[in-house]
Amino acid sequence: SYPTGDNRTSFLAKTDLELNAQTRASLRYSLYDISSPNARGVGGLNAVSRATDVGNRDHTIALNVVRILSKDAVTETRFQLIRSRFEAPGTDLVGPAVNISGVANFGASTSSPTGRDIDLLEVGNNFSVQRGRHTFKAGANFIYNRVSIEFPATIYGVYNFSNLASFLSGSYTSFGQAFGKTDSRQTNPNLGWLVQDEWRIRRDITINAGLRQDVEWLIDPIATQAGTLSPRLGLSFSPDSKTVIRSGFGLYYDRIPLRAVANAQ
Repeated sequence: SYPTGDNRTSFLAKTDLELNAQTRASLRYSLYDISSPNARGVGGLNAVSRATDVGNRDHTIALNVVRILSKDAVTETRFQLIRSRFEAPGTDLVGPAVNISGVANFGASTSSPTGRDIDLLEVGNNFSVQRGRHTFKAGANFIYNRVSIEFPATIYGVYNFSNLASFLSGSYTSFGQAFGKTDSRQTNPNLGWLVQDEWRIRRDITINAGLRQDVEWLIDPIATQAGTLSPRLGLSFSPDSKTVIRSGFGLYYDRIPLRAVANAQ
């Protein structure tokens, strides 16, 4: 028997502004906050000493501005700022951790205290123009991440016993302990751009063709992969007013998770 649950708050505020006949803006703020005692690692064979609390608070501010340049051209600018703070402190901060196979696990958590702080800035702009049967679009996006991760793992040490008799006699099968640097700090700029053409060949056939590239810069000694050109091609066919048949092709590159980079450090 142990106390748990969570206190959770979600808040959203949004306003739309018409700055003039050609310019409209949308401003949004959101808050997510949660606090939960004994949220992880407890229950079953795990004693309460194995538990970790969870606390998370995220602030997000986003601004979107759409400006009509002419009857055929429009530009959209986006701005976003995120501040995120997460922590998962353990109940037992002395240790060690003890695992008795099939009987009980107690002592310090083997995955806490864990912490993660993120400050993120994003700026992007898209420009669209229509010329005859073609709608051209070009854009660029920049993201700057500043991340701090704390993950000491088994820094308190962990003893493993095969059964209760081995524990009572002090005959452990293995002992493990993490040591050295327990936190990671890194910056992570990302830059992307795209060009696209939507060509309406006739009323029932439309072709979308585009090219984009996303580049992610990671801390040394991880090399940045710059040759990430990603072509896109799509075809839609509408034989009647109730049916649309679509097909598409694309080459995609995923980003490397920053947690993996932190673990490698």
